[in-house]
Amino acid sequence: MFWSLFLKNWPKWLSILIFLIIILSLQIALFGPEARLPFQFNLIMVILIFLVLLANLKTVLAFTVLSGTVLDIYSGLPFGIFLFCFFLVFLVLYFLFTNFFTNRSFYTLISLGLIGILSYHIFFFLISGFLYLAGGSNFSFSGSYWLLVLSQTVSTSTLISLMFWIINRSSKRFKPIFLRS
Repeated sequence: MFWSLFLKNWPKWLSILIFLIIILSLQIALFGPEARLPFQFNLIMVILIFLVLLANLKTVLAFTVLSGTVLDIYSGLPFGIFLFCFFLVFLVLYFLFTNFFTNRSFYTLISLGLIGILSYHIFFFLISGFLYLAGGSNFSFSGSYWLLVLSQTVSTSTLISLMFWIINRSSKRFKPIFLRS
């Protein structure tokens, strides 16, 4: 059944795969742990936040699992940390969007963006710290970690705002719909 769906929509799947490879390559090469740029974007989180608002559940889950797996492969941390963090962030964002933030406004996007970025770092800190204390990893946090979190939160929120503005100008996905009675 999967193969028939794949073969039927192969251009769509191919374009999604190419997009995912480009985003993951940019994240690893430009904004990875060895990057010394003055700003730090988390492109995976930006795409995840937009997908929670715009895409269906299967697409968001597929993106979450694939991006977490690829980042785990390129990471020196124990396998599954990024996958687990992205999955937990997805659960938080999806729960908040379906139960509290039901519209697709700018404020919803910024709120979910800030919650997503901060919850990602909290989950990453807790999971990595637990593995460090349990002896499963030799990764420890430096004093500048929270400065990086602040920098990444501001940079990623700015990128989310810019992308919202571009999508809002070019598409009707974020436009409010008023019903006439």
